[in-house]
Amino acid sequence: MNKQYAAFALATILSSAAQAQGDGWTVFGGVDYLAHEVSITVPVAAPNVPGALGSTRRVDGDGSSIRLRGGLWLNEDFSVELQTSVSSDGLDEPENAEIDSYFGLFISARAQPFEWLDMTFPVGITSIEASVADPEGQPEGQFQRVSAENDGIAYGFQFDVRLGEMLSDPDSIVAGLGLGLGFMVYNSSDNVSVRGYNAGLRFSYDF
Repeated sequence: MNKQYAAFALATILSSAAQAQGDGWTVFGGVDYLAHEVSITVPVAAPNVPGALGSTRRVDGDGSSIRLRGGLWLNEDFSVELQTSVSSDGLDEPENAEIDSYFGLFISARAQPFEWLDMTFPVGITSIEASVADPEGQPEGQFQRVSAENDGIAYGFQFDVRLGEMLSDPDSIVAGLGLGLGFMVYNSSDNVSVRGYNAGLRFSYDF
């Protein structure tokens, strides 16, 4: 990701939000368990031609990590959100893929089919580095670590149940608690593809 462009885009969004907000702000944060799938393209050496490359093949793996996200509602329908990944289980069986680093900047559109349900559809830019265990050509029980990184476009959907509002007084601080499920394509390019399902908690606060 072009970090200067991302910083400029975020500053522009927040500046516009500051001008539009007259009745206060609504901020939110969340933590999710992320079950991700990683696919990396690796070159295959051409037979009998030292140093030459032939075709390519895909190395696939599954893993899990912890995703953190936080953002600001610009109005009733749109929010800006930052995401990162802070933990991964590594390349140990039975998980053979991990996200080494991840940062994302998103704009999300919201629909509310029920008072207790938020449906959001984030679209944004990400910078991601991931690794997969590649056992091909290695002794039994061993693997080679294959890594790739890419900046690209990400998109997905998120369902958040307003659990706190259902279980407590609307003016209670607990009312901002939500329970969420979602899916996102974090990167989809020729050299690396990362996508995953997430489940976790969200907390929002008005001030």
